[in-house]
Amino acid sequence: MKQNIDKHIATVSLIFIVLGIIYLLATAGLGIVGMIAARHHGQTVEIALLPAVLTGLIILLPLGLFGTLHILAGRAFRKGKAWARICIWILAAINLGNVPIGTATGIYAIWVLVKTRDNVKKMRP
Repeated sequence: MKQNIDKHIATVSLIFIVLGIIYLLATAGLGIVGMIAARHHGQTVEIALLPAVLTGLIILLPLGLFGTLHILAGRAFRKGKAWARICIWILAAINLGNVPIGTATGIYAIWVLVKTRDNVKKMRP
């Protein structure tokens, strides 16, 4: 039984790391597209450039932070860090709103967290 739970922990960790990488790639891609669009603007577009840049930053910064948190939490959860359980709970709850991949990921992560709650005392701080 313990070995089976360890496989689920490793799977959740891997899923969160992969999701984090996808979020960071999306952030980089959107940033590159935004820079290309800003570079190739006409004279009439200069008025709309500042709001577009601010909107891009408002979207890209949280998306990059979200991806970084996924990677850090996934690595720490695999290593058995206690703080990673809290972070995985929060990220799994947020992921529930990302239909369909995030919903499946969130439900699976929450299921694994509930199944492993007996192992919390054994986790390292």
